[in-house]
Amino acid sequence: MKHPLTAITLIAASAATGALATGSPTATSVEALTTGFESAQVIRVKDEIKEVEKAAEKAAKDAEKAEKQAEKASDKAADKAEKRADKAADKAEKQADKSLDKAEKELDKAADKAEDRAEKAAEKSADKAEKRAEKLDDKVEKATEKASKHAEKRAEQEAKAAEKAEKSLDKDLKKVEKELEKDLENALKETDDAARERHMAMFKADIERSAEEREKLVQALMDAKAPQDRNMVEVIERTSLQLMTEPVTIENADVAEIITYRNCPPGLMNKTPACVPPGLAKQGVTYEEWVSYDSDRLEDLLEERRTAFVAVDSDASASTGDVAVATDAEVDLLLSSDRIATIYDLDPAPEGQKYALIDGLPVLLTDADYLALIEVNELAHTVEIKDTTYVSPAAALTQAELVQTYALPELAEGYNYAVVNGEVLMVEDSAYEMLQLLRIARAAL
Repeated sequence: MKHPLTAITLIAASAATGALATGSPTATSVEALTTGFESAQVIRVKDEIKEVEKAAEKAAKDAEKAEKQAEKASDKAADKAEKRADKAADKAEKQADKSLDKAEKELDKAADKAEDRAEKAAEKSADKAEKRAEKLDDKVEKATEKASKHAEKRAEQEAKAAEKAEKSLDKDLKKVEKELEKDLENALKETDDAARERHMAMFKADIERSAEEREKLVQALMDAKAPQDRNMVEVIERTSLQLMTEPVTIENADVAEIITYRNCPPGLMNKTPACVPPGLAKQGVTYEEWVSYDSDRLEDLLEERRTAFVAVDSDASASTGDVAVATDAEVDLLLSSDRIATIYDLDPAPEGQKYALIDGLPVLLTDADYLALIEVNELAHTVEIKDTTYVSPAAALTQAELVQTYALPELAEGYNYAVVNGEVLMVEDSAYEMLQLLRIARAAL
């Protein structure tokens, strides 16, 4: 739409242009005319802007109002739609429930009918099977009776034949057993005798020495050195003498203490059970029982074992065990009682007693003990040691260490090595046990 101001503006502009061209109007009149036109134009423009702004505000309000109305209409429509949907869902659910109930009833009826039919069919089949089973039972019973009678007759015949054969076989077996026993006894005897002879051939029952040879050997024994941790002279010097009677366990004792511990000689340390002499171990004595034995119990055991090696005088008291006194000249023991006292710096043996040396430990023996030791020495087989090697009388060595140190042959079962008064002996279990009991009960510490 064109505003009236536009025409006025054009007229004014035209007039001004003409005046300028002719030069008739003054510049002031033209300026005033132009200024008047501009003021009127500005006023009209501002009015138009205000009208436009008012129209815009109204339009915005109308739009906002329309928007709210539209939102309300939308909410109402949504509520109605939701309510309609809920009603439709409820209706559908009710229809579905009715359909399910109807189907379930129909299924129940069909199941009942099928169950009745199956039950009737099962009853008929059971009746038929029962009748057949009865007939079969009758047949089986008759057949069993017939077979039983036949088997009974056959069994009687076979039993008679077996009895006859058994008697004949028993006779043959007894004859064969007797022959085998004789052959086995002969074979075992020959084997044992041959094995013993081969084993004993490695040893000498007696070693003859001249006085000069004996003195030379004794002097060599006195000078022979034992391994430091197996030297009983050094061990005794640094070990409490109370150790011999204190209840020290193997687990809590060091090597030196184990060697001197009263109830565990070195030769029995690695046995099973440890420390227990062979005879007692066979009787079931455990390590715990053995180390708990007091002096009285050890004395009883020693006396029991000692009687097998020395006879008590009939006129003597059994309680004191009086026996004939033996002198060093009567036996071939290398180290005398005095020599042993010198090695271990001991006081001279009291009257009626003598020192001996068993596996490195000095013992103080009664006459009965000493005679038993002599008997063991005479029954034992002496092991010859190489000329360049001398047995250390102060060495306390295990069986394995004795074999390794002195290059000894492996022992047969039932035998042990023991070092008695400086000489290596091979003795049977019973003699070895007696020697160890002497070592334990008569230790001269």
